[in-house]
Amino acid sequence: MKRTIEKGWVTALFGLYLLLGVAIHGSYGISWDEPLTRLNGLVNLKHVSQVFTGTVSNKTLQEVPDLADWPDRDYGVAFELPLAAVEVALGLEEHRAYRFRHLATFFAFALGVAALYQTASAVRGSRWMGLAAALMMVLSPRMFGESFFNSKDIVFMSACAAAIFTMHRFLRKPSVGWALLHGAVSAFAIDIRVMGVVLPALTLGALLVTVRNRDLGRWRGAYLAGVYLLSLCVVVYALFPYLWPHPLDNFLAVFANMSRFRWNGEVMYLGELVKAQNLPWHYIPVWIGISTPIPFTAFMLLGAGLTLLGMWRAGMRLWADDAQRMDLLCLALLVGPIAAVILLKSVLYDGWRQLYFVYPAFVLLAVRGLDACWGVVRGHRGARWAAGCGLAALVVYQVHWIVQAHPLQNVYLNALAGKPWNERFDLDYWGLGNRQALEYILDHDRSPLVTVNVGSRAELETTYQILAPKYRDRLAIVDNAMPAMYVLTNYRLVKAGEDSRWLKDRDLFYRKKVNGQTIVSVYRMRDPAMAMRLSRSERPYTADEIRQVTVGLGKRTELPDRSEVEVLLSNASDMPFSAVSGSGNQLALTWRFRSAAGQPGEWEGRLDLPEDIPPRGTLRLNIGIEPGSGPENGLLEVDIFQTGQFWAHQVGGRIAAMPWRSRGPAARQP
Repeated sequence: MKRTIEKGWVTALFGLYLLLGVAIHGSYGISWDEPLTRLNGLVNLKHVSQVFTGTVSNKTLQEVPDLADWPDRDYGVAFELPLAAVEVALGLEEHRAYRFRHLATFFAFALGVAALYQTASAVRGSRWMGLAAALMMVLSPRMFGESFFNSKDIVFMSACAAAIFTMHRFLRKPSVGWALLHGAVSAFAIDIRVMGVVLPALTLGALLVTVRNRDLGRWRGAYLAGVYLLSLCVVVYALFPYLWPHPLDNFLAVFANMSRFRWNGEVMYLGELVKAQNLPWHYIPVWIGISTPIPFTAFMLLGAGLTLLGMWRAGMRLWADDAQRMDLLCLALLVGPIAAVILLKSVLYDGWRQLYFVYPAFVLLAVRGLDACWGVVRGHRGARWAAGCGLAALVVYQVHWIVQAHPLQNVYLNALAGKPWNERFDLDYWGLGNRQALEYILDHDRSPLVTVNVGSRAELETTYQILAPKYRDRLAIVDNAMPAMYVLTNYRLVKAGEDSRWLKDRDLFYRKKVNGQTIVSVYRMRDPAMAMRLSRSERPYTADEIRQVTVGLGKRTELPDRSEVEVLLSNASDMPFSAVSGSGNQLALTWRFRSAAGQPGEWEGRLDLPEDIPPRGTLRLNIGIEPGSGPENGLLEVDIFQTGQFWAHQVGGRIAAMPWRSRGPAARQP
């Protein structure tokens, strides 16, 4: 009866958690990485379609690059490929596709949590310890928040949690069935991130020690290892299209590329901008320490210490029972990758997200520590009640933090980070807060078209893709050189105190704080007349309309790093020509050079119009040309065109031209 009640409680809690995820998944923004990871799935789906059908009939897939031309073809797609297939099959619009991806990512995380629960329950012999493991994972704010949008690191972490579960079952009761399943799950993890190769290394190492300890026969162990490796290799190959032509060579290339990530950006660390290639050795330990709830870390350290003590007592056998074996494997899975990253001086992105896959092992060790503490107080009623109240308070605090931070749980830092956080570490490096900020602007400004500048490294074009059409149709994200009505900053690589420069002619319009720390701010132009004048065309212009615009060239100005040429766009009609288009038909300038012999070059330059061309008026702007461009003696030619329609000179317009003499390359700085 008691076991039935416990199982009922656990089932009810998991059910409520799933309902919560379904209810809130649509409130999250879109991270920087999502368009790229989504495109990676579509590129691979196109390749699969070509391999099996010889053709690509779907319009979405026709517009994506071929796998052979795709720079990220060596990224695993075991999760992205099925998502792309569902998106294409259902014909999802862009903003709906991202919401579907968020829900799918959440369900993948939930499966990882369930696997963690099963592992902890079996190893510790208690459903309550299994529930503790699940709660530690779910109540880790960063993991909770990112479980809705981080389809790489969170899904890889979840796959590792599932692989730990199958590893435990396989090692506890070695059989062909568990060897096949564990091989398939390990392969799935590897086909998300190749760092998953640590799983077969740990599995085979543990199997070898088990044989050495005479807990498994030599030939039986060799046979099961062979079955496991066969399952692993077959599934790795099947789920990774890049490997299909040359399995071994391409896998080795994937593994080699993993050790030198293609990123040379900067991160904010301890108040300083640091190159990703020059991170100090303590970068990962510090980030884990400040972004994980402190009690969880304390329990983990206790569990790790007890694991080492158990290994010392077991001597050459390394472990005395199944539980000690799993504790030792978890310690190896936690410490090994972190030590490797430190020793190899690996390039890392913001925070420690590339190492999230060690967190299930972290949690299982923390449960080991919690179980030991509970064992001490279990026999003392007063101590047991005090400990229970303390754990309940911890759960309530974590739930409160997650609720009040929604949907920006990904910025969580604990007291060890010190304050102000936003002057010591990058917080919303994913750009998740941009969606709330943009929707607030558009909800509180009823202008037909709202212009926004970016005041930091905030990819608003990325956020644009998840906005509902009612928002997208009224939003224009414009170049920072132009005075937009609003400036948005999420302080990416910018300290929060450095935004005073916008207060000269703007007022604070919106601010989002989490736990007292500013995450994103919006400033509005104090005098609307100072903002750029933009409207949006809802249709392509006709040839007769486009002929009303003439292009003229003014003076050429020499600057240290470029030549600037003044361009005058004169509008002879009574209507404005909109710089922004809702139909994707942007008005723009283009230019080319013609040699002294009259030979024209390619139209290579492009500049989208930064403002409308006023009726019966002129728009003046400058185009910048790099030193050394153009012929020694020839012509610079400038024309106007509408994307996807025609160039003005093709429908009777006149190309503007001016004599051009190349200035030569810019002088090198000493």
